[in-house]
Amino acid sequence: MSNDNDKDQEYQKNMGKRLRKIRKENALSQDDVADALGICTKQYQSINTQWMLNRINDILVLQNGIRNYRIRCAFID
Repeated sequence: MSNDNDKDQEYQKNMGKRLRKIRKENALSQDDVADALGICTKQYQSINTQWMLNRINDILVLQNGIRNYRIRCAFID
């Protein structure tokens, strides 16, 4: 279980780098992404990491819940 938490933390830690890489690969600036989202660049910069980390955490929690549900169902069958 601790190993999963370590992986989750490492994934979250590197998310900003991944987003920047994707943005750069597509020749987009932070201004471009912010404009596409209909927000100002400062908002994008501030929500970029925190919002994404929260969404990733939500996904990981959901993923773990589904995994646990499948395990419980396997024992019932």
